[in-house]
Amino acid sequence: MKVSKNFQDTEFACKGQAQGKICCDSEMKLNQELIEVVQDIRYYFASSVKITSSYRCPIHNKRVGGVWNSQHLLGTAADIQVSGIAPHEVARILNKK
Repeated sequence: MKVSKNFQDTEFACKGQAQGKICCDSEMKLNQELIEVVQDIRYYFASSVKITSSYRCPIHNKRVGGVWNSQHLLGTAADIQVSGIAPHEVARILNKK
């Protein structure tokens, strides 16, 4: 399901399932503010954004070494890569928000 102009809900889903690994059957959490921030980054840089990790179920979070209180568990965090843009430049823009 489309959650913004350029993103589908599956892009924010737990990646453990996508890797064919058994995860818990917890319901994915989507945060509208996070979706808007990622979409804003897409608009700002006019470049594609790959979400490498967003919501993580507790099993997958533990598997990847995430902390017990990770924002990924709440669906309020996303690790992203912006095509053609250095990570420090993306961070600089995000820190201005």
